[in-house]
Parts: sequence; structure tokens; C-alpha cells
Amino acid sequence: MTQLNNQMKLRAVVAASAMAFGVASMSAQAAPVTDWGYSTDLQFTGTPVFGGNGTGGSPSSSTYELSWGNVNGDFKNPSSNSANNRSALTIGSFASSPETLTTTGPSGSPATSAQQGHPVTVSADGVFTGNEIGRGTSFTHWNNVLDGGFRTLTAATFTDTITFFPNVNPNGTYTSPPSVSGPTLTFNFQFRETPNGGNANGLCADGSNPASWTNGCPDLLGYTGVNVINNAFSYLGDTYFAHILQLKADGTVDQIGIGHLTNGECSYLGLANGCFGFRTLEGTTTTERFGFAITNTTISVPEPGSLALLGLGLFGLGAL
Repeated sequence: MTQLNNQMKLRAVVAASAMAFGVASMSAQAAPVTDWGYSTDLQFTGTPVFGGNGTGGSPSSSTYELSWGNVNGDFKNPSSNSANNRSALTIGSFASSPETLTTTGPSGSPATSAQQGHPVTVSADGVFTGNEIGRGTSFTHWNNVLDGGFRTLTAATFTDTITFFPNVNPNGTYTSPPSVSGPTLTFNFQFRETPNGGNANGLCADGSNPASWTNGCPDLLGYTGVNVINNAFSYLGDTYFAHILQLKADGTVDQIGIGHLTNGECSYLGLANGCFGFRTLEGTTTTERFGFAITNTTISVPEPGSLALLGLGLFGLGAL
């Protein structure tokens, strides 16, 4: 009887040890991911609208490029004759080295952690520096002076799809799943080529003097209603939050989220007050660079102009 009891005790110890080892193994496997590989693909989706005040020209559209103006014009190399010119919006990769402004060749969108050369480290404090910043895609407005008779872009849609890869190599490469779907953000935007000399009162849409801008009033791109921070995704029971960043040319953070346009500019675009967007200078090439960061908790709104509050509800208002 004593021997039987000892055997039963031994089995219980072995079973308990095995269970403890199993729990420990599960805990080790489920440890939060600290570094994420990524692929982020920005595309023009849907059917763009070309109109404006003109009826001529030959607009064209593809997944990574919209262009309008003279069919024989080269938006990268404009001429002094506005009747020969063409303008464009193109999508490129800021993760590539050197960065690409179009998708010509193998290094355009999507932008990946392999192009960047390292994964994205999860930020513990919401202050994004160094490897906590994932360089993503960009869009460039090749804003050339066009003849007034050309049709111009007035509306289109950007869709940005982000996929994350856990536990990638130190150089950011990944070879196979598992993969985790990050946020898919769809921006239905309005676009206007504004009169360089301003409106009937000689003012730009924001009320400024055209002389205060390079070559006159800037063109405008704006949208409403997209949440660009605190986008949640989950992996093995842990929740993470992705935040869209505007980046400077050196890769540092310009701002978290997307900035506001003025109420006058929103109205010019046919959008409600508080819309978000960008200004692009006439006769120049303007590139807006995007990235993202990941945290394991939500972050608060750093400033009113850097976040689309729609969808954040009371959290956004409380943070403000």
C-alpha cells in the first residue's frame, strides 16, 4: 500500500511538472512581440474624377499614378509652355534607399521593413524615435503650370493596407506567415488646382495673399472621417495599436496623424470644417512622406490638428 501511494505521488509530481512546463512554454510562446516586420501598400482605388474648369487634355489613371494635361507632356520635366505640360499624383516608397517617388522599378509601393533594413520596435512610451518608426509610402504632387483648358483631378481615393509580420530577422526580412492584418485606411479625398492669383478678392482659399506663397496659391488635397491613430490589431491574445505618422525627409516625426486645413480651404474643397489634408506649392514637386509606429497601449492626442477625431469619441475629447 505504501509503495502504491508513493507511485501515485510520483505520478502526480510528474503530471504537475509537465503541466507547469506546458504553461511555461505557452507563456513563452505568447510573450508580446517587441519587433514587427511590415508591408504597407498605398494605392489609388476606385475611379478618379477629372473635371475642373477645363474640358481638354488626356487624364490617365493607374494603381500608383494619376496624371492630367497634355498627353505628350512629361510631368517630371515640365516646359515653360503651360499648353505642353502635364501634372500628376504618384505613389512611391520612403522605405527604399534611395526613396522612390514613383513605382517605376522594383522599389516602389508597397514599402516594407526589408527595404527599410530593420523591423519596427514597439514603443513603450509613445515617443517615436529610431527603430520605433516604420518608414512607409509617400505621395508626390508634380504640380506644374497647366493651360486653363485642361481637365484636372478633382476627386479620387487612396487605400492604405498594412500587414505585420512577428519575429522577423534583424534586417526586417520575412519569408512566410504568420502575418497579421493591420489597419486598412481608405481616404476619399477632394483635390483642387486653385487659381494661382486667388479668388475674385485676390485671396487664397485660406484668406492669405497669393504673394505669401511660392508661385501663388497652393493646390489643395483634403478628406474627412478617417481615424489614423490607435488602430488596434491582435496577435496571440495581445493587442497592439498602430499610429500613422507624417515624416520629415530625414525620417524623423513631423507630426502624429494628419494636419487640419483651414475652414476656408475645407469649404473650397466642398468639405466640412475641420477637414484634414495637404497644401502643395505651384510649380514645384511636393512629397508627403508617411510612416507608422506601434504601441501596446493607446496614446493620447498630442494636438488638435494631428488626429481625425471621428471614431475616437470620448477618448479623443478627453485627451484634448
